[in-house]
This record gives sequence, structure tokens and C-alpha cells, in this order.
Amino acid sequence: MTEIDELGINLLTVTPGQTIAGEHAELPGDAPEMIARIGPVEPTRARRRVAASEAGW
Repeated sequence: MTEIDELGINLLTVTPGQTIAGEHAELPGDAPEMIARIGPVEPTRARRRVAASEAGW
């Protein structure tokens, strides 16, 4: 937390990365709730990119 505080920001972005095998990883659906339970975290917001087929376009 000290390192984050030194940056002077209060916004962190969490994105999926890669698995150990180098494959695309996904964050669990309850990731925002899990992050919100971390002590010094204040409000959390989730954004999700969806394909046009999911959006009904």
C-alpha cells in the first residue's frame, strides 16, 4: 500500500492476464465483490466488454 500511496493515485485497474501455460485468463464473476472486501479499498466498479452478439445488436 505504501508504494501505491506514493504514486499519488487512488485508482487501480484490475485486468486478466495469462495463465502459467500462457493462455488467456479470466477474472471470476465475483472479482469486484472480492476486491471490495480488501480493507483499504473504498468504492469498486466493474466494467465488462461484451461482443455485439451478447449485446443484442
